[in-house]
Amino acid sequence: MAKKKKNSRENDGAALDMTPMIDVVFQLIIFFVVTLKTADTVNPDIVLEYGKNGPNLKELLEKNKSTPPVTIEVKTYHTPMDVARSLFAKDGAKVHTGCVISMNGAVLSESQLLAILKRVAAERGTGFPVLIRADQDANHSDVRRVMDTCARAGLWKLSFVAMIKPGEGPKQ
Repeated sequence: MAKKKKNSRENDGAALDMTPMIDVVFQLIIFFVVTLKTADTVNPDIVLEYGKNGPNLKELLEKNKSTPPVTIEVKTYHTPMDVARSLFAKDGAKVHTGCVISMNGAVLSESQLLAILKRVAAERGTGFPVLIRADQDANHSDVRRVMDTCARAGLWKLSFVAMIKPGEGPKQ
């Protein structure tokens, strides 16, 4: 008596090839890891002013672990014409066209910054610190605009980030 061989497909049922699904999942993971922006991004183009008598940032961060600070960056930009004007300026003052306000690498207008700060203040309260990192070439008027925007959002706990030692890198 010979046994009748059954076709193997009858016992398998409906099978699904998982290889393409796994490939898609890995591609999505890679995409999200590559495009992820962390809150700890620091703009290395901002050259901080020397401020040896300012507050220690590490102590400030330790003290406010429960409410981490929001960092706002003020960076001046120079056009080629600004460089030429600076060469011929009387007292050697640097001339710049304007400034860029950013948070976590995203360039913002004053109205956008105000909306973000109001939303964060509504979520976290107004007790969290705001760190302002300003380029050493930034005018006080540019930093003052950021300070006024923070005040309109109801935030009063402002600190400025500076270098402790001259020539220190863009550490936060």
